[in-house]
Order: sequence, then C-alpha cells, then structure tokens
Amino acid sequence: MESEKSLYQSPSKGTKVKICGVKKPQDALFAANSGADFIGMIFAKSPRMITIPEAVNIIDAVKSSLEEKSINLKITKSNISDYNLNLDSENIRWFNEYIEKVEQFDGARPLFVGVFSDQPIEYILEVCSKVQLDFVQLHGNEDFDLPLSIPIPVIKVFQVDSNFNPPEIINKGGRHALVLLDTKIEGASIQGGHGVSFDWDIAKRVSKDKNIPLLLAGGLTDNNVSESIKKGLPWCVDVSSGVETAIKGEKDHVKISNFISNAKSKI
Repeated sequence: MESEKSLYQSPSKGTKVKICGVKKPQDALFAANSGADFIGMIFAKSPRMITIPEAVNIIDAVKSSLEEKSINLKITKSNISDYNLNLDSENIRWFNEYIEKVEQFDGARPLFVGVFSDQPIEYILEVCSKVQLDFVQLHGNEDFDLPLSIPIPVIKVFQVDSNFNPPEIINKGGRHALVLLDTKIEGASIQGGHGVSFDWDIAKRVSKDKNIPLLLAGGLTDNNVSESIKKGLPWCVDVSSGVETAIKGEKDHVKISNFISNAKSKI
C-alpha cells in the first residue's frame, strides 16, 4: 500500500481550492492528497467546530506526511510601512503580495486556516499561539481594524445578498490579506456552511471593479463548481457542506475528490 506521502499530488495551476470545516486528520490528509490548497478548521460555534488539540492533531498529521521542506514554509504578514496605502496601486500590491506568497507554496503543502466569528481577540490569539495556522478567517461582523491585532494574515469574509454593495474598506490594504465572499443568510445565528449560493455575477463584478483575487463560497458542490468559476471568476473556491455526507460535518471523500478535480480542470 502506498504511503500518504507518495500519494500527495501537487495542485495544478489555476483555481485554488479550500476544503473547510475539516474535523478529522484522515479527512485533512485526503484533501491534501487530492490537491487542496487550503484546509479550513472552524473554531466558532458550528456543527464543524473543533478544539485546539484537535486542530493541532490535524495539522501535525498532514505535515508529518509531507516532505520536510514543506513543514518550514510559512506565510508571513507584509510590513505595512512598506506601502503608501493612499495610492490605489499600493493597495493592489498589498493583496497581490499575499497571492504571490500563496503561489510560492505550489503544492508543497496545503495552507491551514482557522475560522472565527465574532469571538474575543484573546481567544483568537490563544489559538494562534498554540496552533500552526497560516491564516485567520474572520467570518462575523468583526471590526475592520481587528486584523491589525492578529499576528498572522487574515481572510476577511463579506456576506453577500441581492443588495450587496461592497464597502470601501474591502480592497484597502493594511488590514486583511485576502477577501472571501459568502452567502448572507438572514436570521441565521451562524453564517456560513448553509449550502446556499448567491449570484456569482456579483463576485465577478466585485473582482473586476475592486481588482481583488477573491475566494468564493456559498452553496458550492462538485456539480456546480465549474460553473461558479466560469461566472464568478474567483481565484479560489471554498467548500464545506458541499463535500459532506447527509450528516453535517462528516466529510465525503468522493465529493472532495470530485470537487477538487472539477475546480482545477480546464474550463
């Protein structure tokens, strides 16, 4: 039987893939071996919520299965003082620098994302100190300045409905490193993971108007991910419930494999 290390495939060039809501090391390993670029772990209230020790086990399992060189790769925060963020070109350069840092991994290992939603900064910092995360994802209504207090780069989620008008801050450098669009669910106590899509033309407009390489989430499955890429033009697609069994939080390996394959196939 082949080892996990020998099974690992370098992701193809093109659309990145984030498999989110991972709770078990075996699911993270399968996603990594299938070519996932990001693995998301949820620390907020959710059927997919995990603890700090569980996250450590997941990351250790993936890293120990890969080549030694991949373990020492890290995403670092850009130095804000190196930018004149009053200039549009410098704001664009801010986001592009993080894209370039992600691209440098080129399949050496997936990047690990910790997902939080309106939680105390003290807890976020505790997770950052104990878990080898590459990114923090803020999925709630956090203050736009909060990323300044977080020691690793931040993915900021913007909730989208039919009346979505991107705030001016969405493409202002100096705070969040990457932008993710997800479906806004009115009245839901927890945003994300509901399997509901929004109009992908909105993603296309935001990406073009704001000149940001976006992460796209919300209702994606192996059946519609190719179409979402055609219409929304995302840099990365993000899936959680769309690669699960009938039980919330339980990952389906066939769906993961098909999702990644369809997302990375030439359109």
